[in-house]
Amino acid sequence: MQELFQIIRSEVIGAWRFRWVAMIVAWLACLGGWIFVISMPDIYEARARVFVDADSRLAAVVGEVGASPSVSSRVFVVRQAMLGLPQLERVARETDLDLRARTDAEREALLNSLRERVGIRTGRTAESKNLYSITFSDRDREMAISVVQTLLDTFVEDVLKLKEAGVEEVEGYLEEQLEHYTGLLTEAESALAEFKKRNVGLLPGESGGIFERLQAEMDALQALRVDLRIEEDRRNELRRQLSSETPNLPPGSESAGGVVAPSTPTESAIAQLETRRSALLLSYTERHPDVLAIDEQLVQLYETRRREQQALLNSGSGMEGVANASNPVYQSSQIALNEASVKIAGLRSQVAQRETAVRRLNGQIETIPEIEAEFTKLTRDYAQYQSLYDELLEQKERERMSTVGDDRDVVSFNVVEPATSTLEPVAPMRGFLLLVVLVVGIGAGGGAAYLFHLFNPVFIDVGSLRRVTMRPVLGIVSKTWLERGRAVRRLDMSSFTVAGVGLFAAFVCMVLLQDYAVDLMQQIRFELAS
Repeated sequence: MQELFQIIRSEVIGAWRFRWVAMIVAWLACLGGWIFVISMPDIYEARARVFVDADSRLAAVVGEVGASPSVSSRVFVVRQAMLGLPQLERVARETDLDLRARTDAEREALLNSLRERVGIRTGRTAESKNLYSITFSDRDREMAISVVQTLLDTFVEDVLKLKEAGVEEVEGYLEEQLEHYTGLLTEAESALAEFKKRNVGLLPGESGGIFERLQAEMDALQALRVDLRIEEDRRNELRRQLSSETPNLPPGSESAGGVVAPSTPTESAIAQLETRRSALLLSYTERHPDVLAIDEQLVQLYETRRREQQALLNSGSGMEGVANASNPVYQSSQIALNEASVKIAGLRSQVAQRETAVRRLNGQIETIPEIEAEFTKLTRDYAQYQSLYDELLEQKERERMSTVGDDRDVVSFNVVEPATSTLEPVAPMRGFLLLVVLVVGIGAGGGAAYLFHLFNPVFIDVGSLRRVTMRPVLGIVSKTWLERGRAVRRLDMSSFTVAGVGLFAAFVCMVLLQDYAVDLMQQIRFELAS
């Protein structure tokens, strides 16, 4: 840190050798800058305040069927209404601003400059959001006031035209929106209908989505498997009972018991199954699983009966053999066994159907969620368009039934403060600019002195000599001032001090007499122009 301070000190001392160069440059820069600041023309700002209700009839209708306009959008609407090309051309023509332009390029530049210099701002609070300030700056005070007043007059005329066409504009807006949403609603209906056609049987219904249906099928399959297992156990028990019984009673037991069997157990089972088949055909077709199961059982029983009859014929027993097959326990067990077999066949068919349904739903488990999501999106879009369409219809009916009056104004306009301007110019800020010129001038002088030092370097102290030569310094010889030299040095410092004080005194005079200097500069400019 100490070394850095020494380097800075040596550089400052080196630049101090050219202090008169710095003073001359500072004076020249300050004089030139001050003359430029004084010669700058005064800028006057005209201001007007107006109340523009951009949330009136048309904006209210837009707000009812959509989002309410933001502050920035309201400012944009008012700015476009005031600063359109026709309005700017009229302002330039009525205020004689167009006389400043001689060519088309100058005229276009004039209109662009006019648009950029017009400021439109609104209040930041909710109470002042519709209160707008219109400003315009120009070197001619009367011209600035005239431009703002002409802008207001032009805007008032446009507002009156909008009021006359307010009803038609509102109705036209509603018709346009109705036509737009009608097209969207038709497209949504077509897309939804086409989607339903492509995915028949895959859409979520009253029974729920894919997972609910899969769970229902699995629950039903589990219940059928339980019923099948119960029936199989019952059939096995009946088979065990049949194996312990004989089909025919011993000879003479019919008379003792008084029981005569007119037919064999096979005949009884066939008759019972045929009766049940006839009853099922009253409700189902021949392809029903229960009917098919009975048909299979009947085929087996028909074959059994044929074998029994053939055995009786071969034994020569005839009707007597049929009568011998008269054990009632055996007959009832055989009938129950046949019924159990038929029921088992039906349950197996139902289990197979449920298993097929479960496999099909498992195969669709990857695609069904996408289909359901797309179906939900299409349904939501359709409902949204339908709601907006109904809202527009209701709004149109209200507009038709309402009375045409003040509430139908598209824009409400009221001048709160007419175009005025202060007597004092708003720009340039000459006092501040004069100070800036002084600071810049002093900086320019210091920079010039340092540049001269860089181009004419000297060794200021022992340290700088040692750093450059990289050799040890044994000692230094002090400078001794003679009386004449001291007098010259005092005169030089006094003159430099007077020049510096004079620079600051000139700055103070420029600040205090700037108005007089401005008037003098304008007179000089006028004489030169004439």
